[in-house]
Amino acid sequence: MKKSILVLGFVLGLSLTSSLNAQITVRSGSIKFTLGNNTLTFKEKMDALDSPLRDRLVLPPPINRTEIIIDGGDNRLCLGAPAKRLSEIHVTNFFDYGGGVSSISDSRYKTNIVDLVSALDKIMQLRPVRFDYRMEKNGVVDSMRMNRMGLIAQELETVLPESVRYLKEADIYMVDYVSLIPLLIKTAQEQQALIEDLQAQVEELQTLVLSSDVTTASARHQNSRETSTTVGASTQDAPAAAAPAATINENKLWSNTPNPFKQETHIRYALTNNVQNAQLCIYNLTGEQIACHRLSERGQNDFTLRAGSLRPGIYLYSLIADGEVIDTHRMVVTE
Repeated sequence: MKKSILVLGFVLGLSLTSSLNAQITVRSGSIKFTLGNNTLTFKEKMDALDSPLRDRLVLPPPINRTEIIIDGGDNRLCLGAPAKRLSEIHVTNFFDYGGGVSSISDSRYKTNIVDLVSALDKIMQLRPVRFDYRMEKNGVVDSMRMNRMGLIAQELETVLPESVRYLKEADIYMVDYVSLIPLLIKTAQEQQALIEDLQAQVEELQTLVLSSDVTTASARHQNSRETSTTVGASTQDAPAAAAPAATINENKLWSNTPNPFKQETHIRYALTNNVQNAQLCIYNLTGEQIACHRLSERGQNDFTLRAGSLRPGIYLYSLIADGEVIDTHRMVVTE
């Protein structure tokens, strides 16, 4: 069996008469090292699944590793010391069965605290990618680390240099993904504020449109009564077959039917004969003009509006006669 070699250099601060520098070399098999009442065991272990489940999974081949086991005490293993801390630890994975890997975030250990601002524009400049890792910078693809997701460190450095670290000795760029979490939180807050602002604008426009609809409905009801009286008087003075059509003396716009609609709706309008130029224009809730349809017929008419390229949502439509907005109503396009 191929021997695995693990060399650990420890600086052990012991509560004894003097300090002890120890270098432990572990070869195939196991070794125990006793410190006070605790026993430190280095034991070789083979990672593999010896069960029928392995036949149904795509797993890497078994690998040899050395475990460090502590018997007794509080099961605590310290590397380095408060006065002489480790500067770097390079590992493949951290496993914590108690709920994940945490960072110190105690306010008592922080100073110069300021709020993050304008996180959204920075996040929008990032380019999330999918990729495969290589064994080395110019080597073959690592089959165990394929189809990963992340960012390119050199690209991220141009936007958020504080989230990128360059290891000069190894000539490699690294990304601190944890530092991106506060930016993502700030971005969500900015988007929520924007959504609430747009909702407030929509509600304000809906209130204005509904008020306009109520005023128009009242005027339409009054005009309908006057028209009925005029037509009734004409009928008494002449035979029914010879009754003239009611004269259009006012430019008007009615609510569309049906509303909401999916494919098409009908908009009734009335134009006096002296109108030179008339249009029916469609707008979104921000006031942007979507389309304008020229109206050539005079008198009372019905215009058929097809949804066409209109996306589902709320729109406004206005009747414009010789540059003057006669009336505006709201319509809803559904999916």
